[in-house]
Amino acid sequence: MNKKIIALLLLVAVCAAQEIQNGPIVRVPIIKRARTEAQNKSLLYRLKGIYDNIIDKIFGRRYNSYPEVKVQNYVDLQYFGEVSIGTPAQIFTVVLDTGSSDLWVPGTPCNSLPCLVHNKFNPKKSSTYIDTGKPFSIQYGTGAVKGTVANETVSLGGLTAKNVQFANAHQLSADFQNTKFDGILGLAYQQLSNIGGLPVFDQLVSQGLVAQDVFSFYFSDKENSNDSELVLGGIDYAYNSTAFKYYPVVLQAWYVIAADSIQIGNLNLKLNTAIVDSGTSVIVGDAAVLNPIIKLFPSNINCAQINTFPNLTINISGDNYVLGPQDYIVEIDLQGQTQCLLGFQVLELPSQLGNSIILGDTFFRKYYTVYDRANNRVGFALANHSNNKSQ
Repeated sequence: MNKKIIALLLLVAVCAAQEIQNGPIVRVPIIKRARTEAQNKSLLYRLKGIYDNIIDKIFGRRYNSYPEVKVQNYVDLQYFGEVSIGTPAQIFTVVLDTGSSDLWVPGTPCNSLPCLVHNKFNPKKSSTYIDTGKPFSIQYGTGAVKGTVANETVSLGGLTAKNVQFANAHQLSADFQNTKFDGILGLAYQQLSNIGGLPVFDQLVSQGLVAQDVFSFYFSDKENSNDSELVLGGIDYAYNSTAFKYYPVVLQAWYVIAADSIQIGNLNLKLNTAIVDSGTSVIVGDAAVLNPIIKLFPSNINCAQINTFPNLTINISGDNYVLGPQDYIVEIDLQGQTQCLLGFQVLELPSQLGNSIILGDTFFRKYYTVYDRANNRVGFALANHSNNKSQ
């Protein structure tokens, strides 16, 4: 992207930015589940670099002439929420994903093997189902789904929106067979939509169902907990232990913000942008950024020595965000043995983004994250895990 355009967008967004006033908020519980043996094996292979093409790159130009790139890595995700579709409601477990914009769940008819082990939407049981007849197809780096687009009543966090477009998936690739989620609920800008409709949260806003055009993610640091939440319409200030700092979104498709550098030990590398994506598990980035960092570590990490590794610091507009080794090193239990691997994945991101990284769930666990759609900015504060409900 042209640096002058980025600078102009930054200036406009900074001038428009104002502190969010907290109003009535709605909570969507998010469950953090332990990985299965199959998911651990898949994650192990990915982090060791066996899967080189982990994410598809689609360079079709549309909307704001930006390349369309899918940045989700779904197979090893740990955080899930519930969405209800239809009348009466049919409930599904979904990934709440700020790296995509569409809602899809498996539907009937579907004979793909993953459909046999997941909840399926049945149009015949819903009095509000309207089939548009429009086909849809989404290709991810870790799987593909196909089906038809429909209009339905959708409920999230007890808020019910009408005439929401969603994708009723009739074909799922085998990649989704071992996932603990049924589908995906996208929370990015409409520009990323494959089906063309307003995303679910945008519908809640347009129908006046949330107090503000704002949502926020608090991720628990405990396995199998019910402490994580997606907060609709504002911020729960019990979840942050520091003040929020906000950064303008410079590309309104994904949530792309300007970034300055990433530093570990004596290594300091320049960054241009960062994508803030709840649908990515780890830190993903260009080879020029992550390969020098990866080379600092032994090929086999001793789990007993995790705390001997240095902190990783991401500088955003002069502000430092620090991840300790316990944050960026992933522990995996496989066949009774614990293995420790770097939570980094190398990916060629669009050249328009410059040196770029994706801030995934390893970042979200450390920092409570706010998406201020009203002012097109993203905010971070140190998460307050002392308020976990299970403690």
